[in-house]
Amino acid sequence: MIKRLEELLEEIRKEPRSDVYKLSAKQLEFFDLVEELRTDGDYNLWFHYTGRLNQVINSKYSKE
Repeated sequence: MIKRLEELLEEIRKEPRSDVYKLSAKQLEFFDLVEELRTDGDYNLWFHYTGRLNQVINSKYSKE
């Protein structure tokens, strides 16, 4: 699961930026996987990967 989360972060980083922000299929898959971590009680990993996704999205949309 961790490997797939890392792959998804890289794929999300490479996705083209759109003028209107909406969740992509890769972001939805990422959220599904990361939610499993929280459900299983692994909050440290959940916070880590949620934060990393936030960094990726912020870096993509702050470049204007």
